[in-house]
Amino acid sequence: MKKVISIMVLLVAIASCKPEIKPIGERYIAGEGVTGSWELTEVQTTDITLPVPETRDQSRMLNDMANRMQVTIKEDGTYTVDQLGIAPNIFGAEGLWQFDQVEYPTMIYFIPTNFSPPAGDTLKAGLLNMPRTIDNNFGFSFTRNRCDKDYVSLEYTFNRK
Repeated sequence: MKKVISIMVLLVAIASCKPEIKPIGERYIAGEGVTGSWELTEVQTTDITLPVPETRDQSRMLNDMANRMQVTIKEDGTYTVDQLGIAPNIFGAEGLWQFDQVEYPTMIYFIPTNFSPPAGDTLKAGLLNMPRTIDNNFGFSFTRNRCDKDYVSLEYTFNRK
């Protein structure tokens, strides 16, 4: 009988120590924070043809420039390049954007509508982070290829303007 009472007391003690689950905040829609005006602040390139890939930070070059690339991503699924800056033109002047999945996006696609050359070259980029409306950083990475083989990986990081 003492064992049964001891077990019951132990179970009551364990159950009373269970933490109360409280809401952690408002739920946000994935991807809603990507809209807005962004300024390119960091570029890293990785040579993926080497046996041990080598990464170089090209950001110092951007920080010396007064006019950095500025992109506005709009809720209607379009984007515009407001200022090109010194970075390679990967977006064209304007275009469409979309995620690979609505609920849990991992990739973002930029589809230029005014780009020459090559016209209509879609940029498929992996998301480095999924910004919320309160976040100030947004980044993605993509690769470039030549002769059907990837040779460099680029990471672009933007700050909200």
